[in-house]
Amino acid sequence: MNKILLSCLSLLFLAGIVFSQNPKEDGSYDLKAFLDAVAQKAKKTLIYDTSMTGRKVYISNIPWDKPEELHRLFLSVLEHSGHFLETVGNNQEIWKIKRNIQGPWTQTQTIYSLEELDKIKDKDQFVTMIIPIKYLSAKEIQSGLRALRFINPQGGNLCVMEGSESILITDFAPNVKRVYDVIQHLDKKVENSPIALEGQTIVLPLEEDRQIFLSVYECKNISLSFAKKDNSVLAHIDEGKQGIKLGMCPFIQEGSLYHFSIHVLNTGLAQCNIRIEAKSGKDSADLWGFTLSRFLQEGKTIRFSIDFQNLKKQPKTP
Repeated sequence: MNKILLSCLSLLFLAGIVFSQNPKEDGSYDLKAFLDAVAQKAKKTLIYDTSMTGRKVYISNIPWDKPEELHRLFLSVLEHSGHFLETVGNNQEIWKIKRNIQGPWTQTQTIYSLEELDKIKDKDQFVTMIIPIKYLSAKEIQSGLRALRFINPQGGNLCVMEGSESILITDFAPNVKRVYDVIQHLDKKVENSPIALEGQTIVLPLEEDRQIFLSVYECKNISLSFAKKDNSVLAHIDEGKQGIKLGMCPFIQEGSLYHFSIHVLNTGLAQCNIRIEAKSGKDSADLWGFTLSRFLQEGKTIRFSIDFQNLKKQPKTP
């Protein structure tokens, strides 16, 4: 009888060694001891850093005799402590515990107005805000903000609400306020104000010994047509084409006047560059250039013309 009692006491003592801190009434455990105990029961090799030591976790009703439930609890404890599990080996015999740099998931407060944002704009807390876009393309704004790295890469997020022209942003409150201010600055009604070039005819010199080249490049959110005087199209750039380079001399022999038409595809930033240069041998000179980079309304069309005029060489005086 004494031997049986002694054996039971020994088992309890060993359990205390494996699980360095026995469960208390409040369910308090040493985190490292809990992880070690689960890994030993699952017959896995566990790798972790010192961030696991000296920490407590509160757990109730541990399913020690149910392996699948115990494993789910193990993963939940890791997530709660800001870590995740990575397995190695064909049989996942090695468990590596890594820190989750994005931190444990927590539910964020959702706000809908500037008044709500102003109340927390200086607080160090995660929030989600829905920002409606009135005039510009939400996708264009999203692309610009991401390219400029306005969003916190370790947990922040920004997406477009399809069909509603709204942007949903999750980040720390001060950064949400900064993004909100940028969006309000950009999202303004776009007036179809005239472009200085619109409706104009540009006269360019033409010399017999020089080759004329037209270049159109860095096109975005526009379609462009280049046509003869009779409106027969010589070149066209659509949404998927970035640019062209065209030798003009064969066409200039047929007539000197040419028409350009730039059509804005979507409300937002419209861009293109047009350059006309004259070359003679290795020498090159710019005759004319135009750069468009403006927020314009969908359907806006800019038309202008180029007129090449012959400049006869003056005879040299003896």
